[in-house]
This record gives sequence, C-alpha cells and structure tokens, in this order.
Amino acid sequence: MACLFAMLLAACAYLPAWSQKALPSAYFAGLALRTDVPLGNSDIVAASLADMRAQGIAAVRVAVGDTAESCLARLDTLLAVCDTVGLDVFLAVPDTLAMDLGPERVHEVLSVVRRHRLKAVVLVCGDERAVRCDEPFAAKLASTFSDHLFGISVCNAHDGVAEAAARWSFVDFIGLRLGYREQRWASLDRVREAMGQVFVRLPQVLQSVMQALELSDKPLVIDYVDYPRDRAFHTSGSSTQIRDNVVSFLRDEIAAEGRTIRGMFLGEFVGDENSVPRQPTETVYPTDTATIRLLVQKTPESVQ
Repeated sequence: MACLFAMLLAACAYLPAWSQKALPSAYFAGLALRTDVPLGNSDIVAASLADMRAQGIAAVRVAVGDTAESCLARLDTLLAVCDTVGLDVFLAVPDTLAMDLGPERVHEVLSVVRRHRLKAVVLVCGDERAVRCDEPFAAKLASTFSDHLFGISVCNAHDGVAEAAARWSFVDFIGLRLGYREQRWASLDRVREAMGQVFVRLPQVLQSVMQALELSDKPLVIDYVDYPRDRAFHTSGSSTQIRDNVVSFLRDEIAAEGRTIRGMFLGEFVGDENSVPRQPTETVYPTDTATIRLLVQKTPESVQ
C-alpha cells in the first residue's frame, strides 16, 4: 500500500493543476461520493479511489447531507483520502441549508470542506420546499468562497431557476442534475419502473436548461447523473449497460442542441463493499471499467 501511494503521488506531481477560479480547459470526468454511510476500511477506499483516478476520474462531488459531528468527521476523513489521491472536490450545498441549520452552523459545516482540495461550490436548487433558489443566500455563498468556482445546479422541477441563475453575475457555470428520484419518475420502491423513463423524459429536462444557457455564455457541467445499475442490482460485477446507454444518450442530446459539456459527475461511490454490503443501486465500482471509460471519453462536443 505504501508503495502504491508513493507511485501515485509521484504521478500526481506531474499532473497540470487547475486554476482555482476556472474550469479546466478540457472536459473532465467526476464521481459523486456518498458521505452518509460508513466508509469501511480506509485503505480499501483509498485504493479504490486511486484506481479510478488512474482510469481518468479527475474530481469528486460531495453533498452536505447529515451534519452530525460523526458525519462531518467521516466527510473530513474521506476528503483527506481524496487529497492524497489527487482528486479535486466539488461541494454540493442544498438551497435549504441556511433554512435548516442557520448561518453559524452553515459556516461550521463548510469549513470542514475548505481544508481540502476544494475546486467549486455548487448550490443545488429544486428542493420541494423551495419555490426557487434564494438569490441572497446564493450570492452570500459565492462571496464566502470567492476564490472558488460557483455553480447553480438545477433539474426540471423549477424551470425559472436556470434562467435566473444564468443572469446572476456571480455564477460561473450551470449544472444539470438528472435523477429519477428528483424528477419523480418512480417511487423509491419501484426503481425498475424509472429505468426506461429517462429516454422519454430527458429531452424535456434538457429544454429549460438549454434555454437558460442561451441567455449566457456560462459553461454546462452535468452535476449529477443518478441512475441505477441494470435490474436495480447493487453488487459489483452486475451489468451497467442501460446506465451506460443513458450517459451516451445524455451526451448525444446535448450535442444535438449545440452545447458543450465541460464536465460530468456520475454517482455513486460508497467505499468498501464488504463493510457496506447493501450498497445503493447507483454505485460505481472501480471494476466498472466500461462505465468509467465512457465517462472519461472526450466526445466531440466536449472538445470543441
């Protein structure tokens, strides 16, 4: 293990660094990390993330979910592993965070992430309790992290949010979030029902985002693709062909609209499969080489 990390760090030393306030000039691939479950063996987690880094994953997306001290400590530990591996961090903050926690607690939570390789803060809009993103909170969050990229992540739940965010001067990019749960395509206990809906619903989801992008020159990042493994299995080695088709379909549809994808995050990575035997059905494992290869592939629209 020590030898592995020595080789890894040596390799990372020659990787070009991203400037803190700009998206990378080329398309990048990212992985959403699940932070609300036990990590398991940290050496296994580190080796898995190092494997994915070697396959071309450049960044991770972490979300502020459970803010208990134990969960924040686990998040801190996980991000320390990402630091070692050389993965940049995109922090997803729900638009109801200030309402839920209050400003002092928000600062405490965000300070945990600031200690690591933080690249961008993304305000996630679309919680059913919020009619739209709160612009004052968004502006305050952007100013708090003025040295980092700031994005607004939307789904089709609130069409007006994307158009508004496109006009806000402090927004550096627009994120699109595609999740069968968020789009209410199926109830949580009927996952398989959702699996075919994406090909019907996706053009509708993209329409409002494409309209917003027309109002600005801000780049598009696929903030989160939340889609189950085939047959809603959760084990490593199970098929991901349909999910792979979803990723291809998504990129083809966006290319057809004449837009360029600057990055894409696919979820989720949970950690040590043996320690967390009941993984989410959306899990991405290091052994999903076909999925990772597709995710990191520089498609024509991503290199214009």
